[in-house]
Amino acid sequence: MVQKILEEDKEEEKKYKKFYLKSEEVSNFVNNELPTSLLLAKSMMMFKRFGLSTNFLKIDPSEWNTQNDYIQGQQIIRSLKVVNDTAERGVKLMEEFNEKITKYEDQKQFLLKTVQDYRRKYPGHSREKLKTPYT
Repeated sequence: MVQKILEEDKEEEKKYKKFYLKSEEVSNFVNNELPTSLLLAKSMMMFKRFGLSTNFLKIDPSEWNTQNDYIQGQQIIRSLKVVNDTAERGVKLMEEFNEKITKYEDQKQFLLKTVQDYRRKYPGHSREKLKTPYT
């Protein structure tokens, strides 16, 4: 894995595919080694972004726990808070939207129920589906 990270990125313009993982594959993914397809020369950006030394990468992994660079980097990475920005933005957007429509909880619940019923009755919401006349 280290060799893969340290490789020079010869194709700067190369586009990398996103890695998609199905929910049923998560446990298998977690229990196995990290696929090297996820490791790129761009992985070094993490070290640069957080000002982490990469000297420990040049020695045997069994000795990393004795290296100050590794220990310090590990502490920094473990102290990071993981945030799901997309989910948090979605929640914030929904909260703001709800406040614009009504401030009364019973009306909000009625609106959500109405939308749910509408989606059940008219399941397709793609542009093509909406163009077709309702029969």
